[in-house]
Amino acid sequence: MSLLQDWPFVALLAATPLLIELCKPSNYSLSVDTKRQSRWSSLLKDQTWWMRAALPMYLLHEFEEHGYDFLGRRYAFQPYFCKNLGFEIVEACPLSPLVVLFVNGTTVWVTGFAARNNIRIARSFYGFAFINGLTHVIPALVVGPAYNPGLVTTWLLFFPGAFFALQCLGGAKRAIAAGVLCHVVLMGSMKLAAKGLVAEWVLCGVQVLNTILLIVF
Repeated sequence: MSLLQDWPFVALLAATPLLIELCKPSNYSLSVDTKRQSRWSSLLKDQTWWMRAALPMYLLHEFEEHGYDFLGRRYAFQPYFCKNLGFEIVEACPLSPLVVLFVNGTTVWVTGFAARNNIRIARSFYGFAFINGLTHVIPALVVGPAYNPGLVTTWLLFFPGAFFALQCLGGAKRAIAAGVLCHVVLMGSMKLAAKGLVAEWVLCGVQVLNTILLIVF
């Protein structure tokens, strides 16, 4: 077992109790009306529920990207992204398995855990998810329509999730701005690495920086 490529299965396993937790009504809410409501009737207005939903939603998306996609391909996002970056040979691409792990293990996992208890971070997280979804949808429409790893969970989870979550949590403009900023940093560093100007360890460090940006924005 290689942690660098098999971590999506561990993440999916970790998502299971988080998903089970979401099926239970929360005992409190950060909204004005703190009276406990029925299980589903007030779901769209339950800020606490959306804060807890952020991480497991993204873990499911990660599995489609890096576990198995809907075409049955294993670890399919790396070669897809590298080809779009201009690399036919995956081994020559700056998006190495280590960088992939840093992107998901810092920006997503750390921020996702922090979002469970911080409404501002939760907003930024959903803004990040929305912009990430656009990076799947726009290429799919431009070349096709065509499928890419992560596209299905974008339509099923990211877009409706970000829409309803940001309606509930507020701060949509700032959240989207946070998502744009982080993707500019991410893609900018990848472009520099593609030109041989940035080493792998620098790319990993950039992901830590991106995590900090998303948390403090």
